[in-house]
Amino acid sequence: HPLLKDTGLFDYFELILSGDTLPKRKPDPLPLLHACEVFKVQPAELLLIGDSLNDTQAARAAGSPVFCVPYGYNRGRPVAELDLDAVVPSLAEAAKMVVKA
Repeated sequence: HPLLKDTGLFDYFELILSGDTLPKRKPDPLPLLHACEVFKVQPAELLLIGDSLNDTQAARAAGSPVFCVPYGYNRGRPVAELDLDAVVPSLAEAAKMVVKA
């Protein structure tokens, strides 16, 4: 929360799930399933945009599609090697792909 507040982004989110919000965290699907419940969508309608193996494992376990950006916390491993639906260079590019769909 402090980082989002410091950057002025906090008010743009309806739901913020951190690693300690729920009893289980990624790669467990619980955070994604919780988000689905809050937003009243099915897991197949939720798109996870992540940057790591934990993200792809959580999305697949939940039954959700997953895009990854090629930077972040994947410990130097190329995200293209992961079980994902697309590698996107940025969140802006991911948004363009979703709008087209």
